Amino acid sequence: RVHTPESAVAKPSALILALHGWTQTKEWACEAMLEPHAEQLKFIAVCPQGMVAPGLSTGWNTNEEDFPSDWKADDLGFIRSLITELVDESGVAADKVFAFGFSFGAGMTYRLSCELGDLIHGFAVSGMPWEKDASGLGMPFHDNCASSRPHWAGSGTRDGFFSIEQMEGGWATYAEDVMGCVPASRVVSHE
Repeated sequence: RVHTPESAVAKPSALILALHGWTQTKEWACEAMLEPHAEQLKFIAVCPQGMVAPGLSTGWNTNEEDFPSDWKADDLGFIRSLITELVDESGVAADKVFAFGFSFGAGMTYRLSCELGDLIHGFAVSGMPWEKDASGLGMPFHDNCASSRPHWAGSGTRDGFFSIEQMEGGWATYAEDVMGCVPASRVVSHE
């Protein structure tokens, strides 16, 4: 699903990708996360639909170790092609491409930050920690990730899957181990 508001047709300010959570849809991602802001901020909203995992539900191939081995959707290649084509067609500046993911979509967004940093220039996640030991994610790309792109992470205090401590610990690990930030550069807010 691609939403280009009237204000963005001639000169879009950015292309923002929103990745839905587990069992969710591209419609939910666009309607809840991007479209309410697209007209005012003049950006193109892009909301791909995750495939159905064998015997499970819609999601993303984050390359998790504990997911079905027959789930072979090339989500990374698909998103790379999607961004390349839309940037070419829309005239969006190549350095104005950003990705946002919610829950399981946040897990895929972390993968994008590690493997598509050449195309995506800023990342935001909500509802999924980075730290594999705290969350049990076991994502192979963790060990080889070195992202220097801007990154924002957030979570609600009523999240039923991950505690604030897991989220803060995961963010600290990502900021320090992946981005090379010093601990004093991390900002945590409980607003």
